Amino acid sequence: MANKKKIKSSPTTESYMDFLKSLRFMGLGLDSASVKVERGVLAGILSGGQTAETSFGAEYKILVQASGNFVVGASFVLTKQAKEVTEPIVLISVSYSALFETAKANDSESVKRFSQSEAKLIFWP
Repeated sequence: MANKKKIKSSPTTESYMDFLKSLRFMGLGLDSASVKVERGVLAGILSGGQTAETSFGAEYKILVQASGNFVVGASFVLTKQAKEVTEPIVLISVSYSALFETAKANDSESVKRFSQSEAKLIFWP
């Protein structure tokens, strides 16, 4: 018979799990979106055999925290940049926010941890 070790949860893990179980997702909304495309510059770069580098960034933060609820915001930026051009050829930025309710009083550390981990699953399809 294999010797099984029982993994004991730390109080922090247990309280975070209680926090997660108490959460209720209330909704997701698009706060802003913008797109800028320099089509002439893009066509010139691509037809000239030059390359453009694409980059993507994401930021998640707590926007509002009150008793019994909080809002997490997510911002995404996609850029396409060529070495020969100072401004991005393509710039797409969007911001969303999601409202959550909790059955228990908000623990700031749990809300912060959630906004940087599990909340990301709400914003990604």
